[in-house]
Amino acid sequence: MIQGENYAIGSNRVREVTNVLRRGRSSGWSGATFEFATRKQLEARSRPMGILISGAVPGTRAARAGLGRTPVRKVSVVME
Repeated sequence: MIQGENYAIGSNRVREVTNVLRRGRSSGWSGATFEFATRKQLEARSRPMGILISGAVPGTRAARAGLGRTPVRKVSVVME
């Protein structure tokens, strides 16, 4: 947090987002699950440093994209 900085969200935007969330939707949530592996674990899997996508919640964008089923080398994210 930056000291002395203030941010505000307009009430119209809050209503819009709240209505979407009440329907059980979120454009900011992909549905991917992550694993924070150690360097040793990543090296054993021949993976670069970072987090691993270990699975996906059924019915989510991540599941439809097939994330978590096979090793992923590069992921491009497109938000609707």
